[in-house]
Amino acid sequence: MKNWSILVAAVVFFLSAAPDTGAWNRVGHGSIARIAQNHLSSRTLRKVQEYLQGESMAAVATDPDTYRGAWAMDVGFVPSNADDYRYKWMTDFDFSTPKSVLPVSHAVTIRPDGTPWRTDRDGDLYINNAAVYIERWAKELHDRGDSMDPEERYRKLVFIIHLMGDIHCPGHVFFDGRNDVGGRFQVQYRGENIRYHYFWDYTVFAGNGIYGISDGAAMTDTATKREIKEITKGDIWDWVSDSAATCLPAYEMVPEDRVLPDSFATQVRPILYKQIRNAGYRLAALLESIF
Repeated sequence: MKNWSILVAAVVFFLSAAPDTGAWNRVGHGSIARIAQNHLSSRTLRKVQEYLQGESMAAVATDPDTYRGAWAMDVGFVPSNADDYRYKWMTDFDFSTPKSVLPVSHAVTIRPDGTPWRTDRDGDLYINNAAVYIERWAKELHDRGDSMDPEERYRKLVFIIHLMGDIHCPGHVFFDGRNDVGGRFQVQYRGENIRYHYFWDYTVFAGNGIYGISDGAAMTDTATKREIKEITKGDIWDWVSDSAATCLPAYEMVPEDRVLPDSFATQVRPILYKQIRNAGYRLAALLESIF
């Protein structure tokens, strides 16, 4: 019994100390994928299942986090700020080329004027910008998906499914000069010291009674057809701008002493619900445009 207690304590410590490399966790990403799948036409759903080699969207939605180290990319230049964007666990990773700075960015960066960057580089500076990859790979799948290597199109579609969730997570919308990158500052919530990023990856779900994918999809997929049409209008950059406007209050609501009230998860519920459902609807719209 003592050994079991030690094991549980170790697991809890690992989860609280682990680097914040993901967003929304499996429940959040799975809920977004489930909502999107519920709003696909039968033809698009067949193509998605073909490209995913029979896997469901929810099943693969967190794979880019699971295989983050292996699913790396070459950004094509040597950034002067490379070390700023390497997680500590990544510094010893043996990349195949010295140009590689990090695995595919899972965040978007917003300028001080509130508009999103539309590139992943500014001179020799690397800019976190998942939307660049979403736009690029959506076009590639649209133009030549059927002739693409099955493994290549599988991975790119999985990334799109995942990153559409990431760009709607407050912990993955970076505001230049407005917040510590990705919410990587400590807060106290119900007696526990956690990173604010971690709050949005995990704590906010349990705090709102969402313990599974079915819960998340059922509780947030509530928009009318007219509302969905409004949510999905525009392009990826319109969606990023809207997402940023929704996520910014999640930082402005944090008290100066960074001690979150016990009711904080409930207070931010509207942001959580809106971002989960908007990500699902927009993912469905993007997939329809691809196929």
